[in-house]
Amino acid sequence: MNITGRIAKLAATGIASLVASKAAVRGWEGVTGNEPPADDDSTFSQIIVFAAVSAILVAALQFLANKGVNKLLGGSKGAQAGADAASETLDS
Repeated sequence: MNITGRIAKLAATGIASLVASKAAVRGWEGVTGNEPPADDDSTFSQIIVFAAVSAILVAALQFLANKGVNKLLGGSKGAQAGADAASETLDS
């Protein structure tokens, strides 16, 4: 992948992370009516649930962002070519 593609993926991943974090905070506030858990005034279970939901949102949006960048840049033909070459090497 060229440098433009790498920069695009980096930017998309960063933006996706920020959006997911904001969505997790607003979702928590909407569902519970409280601010997201902090270290001092929250139960362990609240912290774990918020962390898990946040991580799932971040991972999902990063995946979708990378998939979108790959689609815009013409797919992941380079990755497929590398996989084909590795498969040929193993077969011989």
